[in-house]
Amino acid sequence: MRLIGREVMEIVKRLIPLAISACATLSGWIALIVTLLVTLDVVLRYIFRASIPASMEFTQALLVLLVYLALGKAQEGKQHIRVEFVIEKMSPQMRRRWEIVVHLFALVFIGIVFWESIGLFAYSLSVGEYYGGAVRVPIYPGRGAILVGCGLMMIQLVKDLVDLRSPKSKLIEVASPEVREIEETIQKIEKEQGKK
Repeated sequence: MRLIGREVMEIVKRLIPLAISACATLSGWIALIVTLLVTLDVVLRYIFRASIPASMEFTQALLVLLVYLALGKAQEGKQHIRVEFVIEKMSPQMRRRWEIVVHLFALVFIGIVFWESIGLFAYSLSVGEYYGGAVRVPIYPGRGAILVGCGLMMIQLVKDLVDLRSPKSKLIEVASPEVREIEETIQKIEKEQGKK
């Protein structure tokens, strides 16, 4: 029985990053579609005095997909907005505790949104909810994206909480990826200069 549990966990460990990456890739394509749709609508409006029917409704629906499908990837890459000038003054142990508290609060908040989105998605799907306008744009894909995005973010938050237990956790590092890249470059240059 334990062996089956481990095999299932290994499969889940491989599938979750794939799902997060697939949703982030889809979100990127949606960003491209929204950009093209808005650009085309503006060009048509100014050159031909016409516009794409329901472009505003399509854009609104796509923006919900774009934002929520990327939540898991943003959490995986630690790309959510945060204020670090206080955290950087904390000791590593205090930072670890702070990160645990922040992750727990985020997990509770996203869990509430996830829970509520289940009912909203089911209702939207059952009644065929749509945006009113010239063209009927369904709302349930956006509600489904909220459900999927929050679910993936919750899984990533739990994964991060487990990782925070490790003393080698990278989650307590303060510097942004850009700052870390600059510091690594400086260290490489210093090493090269030390060899000469």
